[in-house]
Amino acid sequence: MVPRTLQSAWAVAWRRETLLPSAIGTVGSWLAYGWIGADAGMGGLSALSLFALGAALAVRFWLGLSVSMTAVDILRAERQWVPFYPVPPVLALQAAFVSACLILPILAGALFLIVPGVFLALRWSQAPMLIADRRAEWFGAAGDSAVVVRGQKLDILAIWLIVGAALAVAAWFDGIAAAMLAAAGAPTLFGTALSLILRISADAFGLALTGATYHQLDTMTREP
Repeated sequence: MVPRTLQSAWAVAWRRETLLPSAIGTVGSWLAYGWIGADAGMGGLSALSLFALGAALAVRFWLGLSVSMTAVDILRAERQWVPFYPVPPVLALQAAFVSACLILPILAGALFLIVPGVFLALRWSQAPMLIADRRAEWFGAAGDSAVVVRGQKLDILAIWLIVGAALAVAAWFDGIAAAMLAAAGAPTLFGTALSLILRISADAFGLALTGATYHQLDTMTREP
């Protein structure tokens, strides 16, 4: 499962149907967070700023879920062109609410005993995608996700670890490049542009990977 999923994610991430909306979400959220002043911390934000931050996060979640579902549609169409699929806001709201509720026991398990937290994260990892795909509703998605990932948890964990390591290397490279540019006296804009390009690439691949993982699990579940 691991090689097929990573290969599918790589092939889909750079398609116009997924890369463009993902990049819009990345750049838009970066601009919104900067305008709101989110980097200063939640404590220094006014009520209006907190509302704006919540709205920006909601739009970012919806757009990300839509990109992942578009990736699923591309893979189901055997990588033929498909239009961008905006997930209906009602389904995105369901997925966001369920994800927010499920994250609490996951964090509790990770805080006290790391293994239970990881187990729950793997067990419920497909809940948002199942809701977006209209295969589950509300908290029934948690149980359906457990069925979909049965026997594949270690593969999913391996994918997460591989991608996490790649992102760590990218972050290290970003830091080294920024330091080199600063030492060379290059304008700050160069470093900012490089960081943004890396972030756009990482977000696009991550969202495509979410869709590719769900598609692979869904295909395996449906096979006789």
